[in-house]
Amino acid sequence: MDYATKIAVIAIIWSFGTAMFALSIPLVKITQSGVILPVILVICLFLSTITIVKVSTFDNRK
Repeated sequence: MDYATKIAVIAIIWSFGTAMFALSIPLVKITQSGVILPVILVICLFLSTITIVKVSTFDNRK
């Protein structure tokens, strides 16, 4: 995976994540679940970004 593809994939993931984050704010208010939904979302976005970076680094070793 080249650098441009990696950046494009990360940008797509974070753009969808931003939209999900915007939707989760009213859901937190309605369900009164606290901040658990946005926190889980940020953790998942962070883990997916790390995974893409690690996979691309692993591909470059070959």
